[in-house]
Amino acid sequence: MKRFRPDAWWKAIGVLALVTAVLAGITCYALVSRRRPQAGEGASPEGPVRAVFETRYLLCGCVAVEERELEGGKIDVSSPSGTPAWQLASAREGRPCFFRVVDDYCPEHSRFRLITLKDGVVAVYRGKRVVGGFLLKTYPELQERLMTSDTRQVLTTGVLVEGDPREVDQTVKLYLEGIID
Repeated sequence: MKRFRPDAWWKAIGVLALVTAVLAGITCYALVSRRRPQAGEGASPEGPVRAVFETRYLLCGCVAVEERELEGGKIDVSSPSGTPAWQLASAREGRPCFFRVVDDYCPEHSRFRLITLKDGVVAVYRGKRVVGGFLLKTYPELQERLMTSDTRQVLTTGVLVEGDPREVDQTVKLYLEGIID
């Protein structure tokens, strides 16, 4: 009886993997060819491809969902640094769904600050609303009782400051300099 050598097992596995890869490639090519318009034809009869894009912001927990049309039915999934920017998650209602996770605040929480009164002193919140988890700072030296009635009324309503994320906090500081008369 002839004995089977261990290196022959690896060769057999390699041949099997090669055959599987070739068959998978042929299948993928056939699927793509069916969807691709033939020479001389216009756009596909299905029309433009629309996709859902979902961005999760880690620092604030917000999720932004938008639907966009893909140019030529394609999306560039790489960022300028070469790392994947978008990943295909699934399909929703027949539309491809891409997602990404961003280690930052969403545009609302990075671009906006709300200056208002909290417990009798001036407080600054990240974003457009008073939300406890987004309280940036309170200013005990800026007490409500020391303000004019006009300033008190404006701050009771709240002052919304919008700006470049790198400069918005500096704009808030400039505003706060003139609060107490």
